[in-house]
Amino acid sequence: MTKKSKFDFSKILKSGRSVDLPEGIHENMYLASVDKGEEKNSLGVENKKHLYIKFNKEGKDGNVEGNFNLSFFKLDPDRDSALFALGKFLKKIKEVAMLYYTEDEFYKKFDPLQSLVDEDEDLEKKDFMYVNIKKTRFVHTSNFSVVEKEAAILAEKLLEKKAGEDGSRLRIRLEKNMKTNYVEIPRYNDFVELMSVTKKDSVLYNAK
Repeated sequence: MTKKSKFDFSKILKSGRSVDLPEGIHENMYLASVDKGEEKNSLGVENKKHLYIKFNKEGKDGNVEGNFNLSFFKLDPDRDSALFALGKFLKKIKEVAMLYYTEDEFYKKFDPLQSLVDEDEDLEKKDFMYVNIKKTRFVHTSNFSVVEKEAAILAEKLLEKKAGEDGSRLRIRLEKNMKTNYVEIPRYNDFVELMSVTKKDSVLYNAK
């Protein structure tokens, strides 16, 4: 079994920031690119962020008129909120992936917890969301990092095939953080859905 790593949720969703899109609900978006990120930068310094997901907004003329870059700070293994934060990180990955995959397809392809167990150990898929996983699996803080890194790798594999201007059109909800004045994705609610969802049924337009 590998080791554990801890995550700070206060930084996770705070890291998704808009380049030039204001707060509000944006339509005609599409997944532009997905990159798990490098462990270190060109100077050999460890990067503090990983899993970069870029969404472009298509204008009326077909050109890109804006974009939103979502990225995630690596979590701090020593925070008490690490387990909760890791679950939130995985939840956001699932939210994006479910735009393109059925739930069965997703669970079959995305199982970062498997990096902590032996190949012959039967680990139920629902456990990757940390609903039922025992904290004893994370006795060593490095285990958090193992799962976090594996999740980013799997997310890139899942989503890179879906990226591109020919991909499904999406809606994205952005909010302004009153403390930092940054535009970012909602902290607790969903932030993305397919354009094929009617406004009446939209979780973004009807969010409370």
